[in-house]
Parts: sequence; structure tokens; C-alpha cells
Amino acid sequence: MSVFLIMLGIVANMATLLGDQLTAEDCLFKMRKVREAVNKYYWNGRLYRNPFYNGRTDDRANALAVLAGFATENQWKTIRE
Repeated sequence: MSVFLIMLGIVANMATLLGDQLTAEDCLFKMRKVREAVNKYYWNGRLYRNPFYNGRTDDRANALAVLAGFATENQWKTIRE
């Protein structure tokens, strides 16, 4: 999902540069919906984590979630702790 969100942002920027505002707005809408869904289902108050996975949490996945823009500033600070 992180790579998908990053790619939607790239496509939105390209569409804006090309004057295709409809595509840019569509990508931004989809980005918002994906971000909302990921935060609803995978953010547990401390980390991004699949609620059905019982193994060790992967710090790399949380780092990518931050870089992709899923995490708010407060979530990023919580993950960093």
C-alpha cells in the first residue's frame, strides 16, 4: 500500500503539471481514501500492524508507512519512540 500511495502522489503531480486537473483531483481523492483505510485498519495507537499477525513487528514497514505519508506528525513521533 505504501508504494501505491507514493505512486498516486507522483501521478497527481504529473497530471497537475500537464494541466489535467481532473486526474490530479482523482488521485488525491484516492490517496485520502487509502490513507484513511490504512489508518483505520492497521494503526493500533503505537504502530502500523496487521491485527491478525502475531509475529514480531517489522520496523521497516512502519518506516515506509511514515515515508509514504500514512502517518500524521503525532503518529510518526509515537512510532519513533
